[in-house]
Amino acid sequence: MAGHHPVESPVARGRAHAQSPGHGDTAYPGLGRDLTYVWTTEGWLYLAVILDLYSRLVVGWAMDQRLTVELAEQALTMALAHRNPQAGLLHHSDRGSQYAATRDQRLLGEHGLTPNMSRTGNCWDNACVERFFGTLKQKLDGWAVDGRGQLDLALADFRLWYNHVRPHRHLQGRTPAEAWSGIDPYATAPKDVRYFSAWDGLLTGFHIRR
Repeated sequence: MAGHHPVESPVARGRAHAQSPGHGDTAYPGLGRDLTYVWTTEGWLYLAVILDLYSRLVVGWAMDQRLTVELAEQALTMALAHRNPQAGLLHHSDRGSQYAATRDQRLLGEHGLTPNMSRTGNCWDNACVERFFGTLKQKLDGWAVDGRGQLDLALADFRLWYNHVRPHRHLQGRTPAEAWSGIDPYATAPKDVRYFSAWDGLLTGFHIRR
């Protein structure tokens, strides 16, 4: 297909699991990205997200009314600025047309990222991001969103809650921000503790700065 570049996985065809810290350790710090849609009273909005696969930290984020290559690139540009990746960084996605586009593959190449795509028809290869979307939509099911303006504010609260407040079982009770920074919450005294609540009480917990 014109404008698209078929990518075979250069990594073993199992799932993309990062096994070393996303910040400061470049041995195998992968990125995972995907797209989803969110309903508002103004219609559907599309969301592109990129996670650091070790820490689960949200490092890239973009939203638009159309599902385009540009939307995917906006999230990737944010992630590149936030992550400042070393050459060879694993970049995992599904086989959507936005990710197979020549311009998207070119952007990956310009930054030295190693593309890795899910096996055909196997959503489990991108399980980390799918699980993130599951958490987001589970919360959204209990809270009506009026339109894009409210969704922008709501998603900012969600990112803060997900990155800095919500402990992850996968991270042995750490938040993504703590895992990203290499902080051991059981050995580091908190500098500041604040109770966090958003979405009419659907997002709650303690925001702890260490």
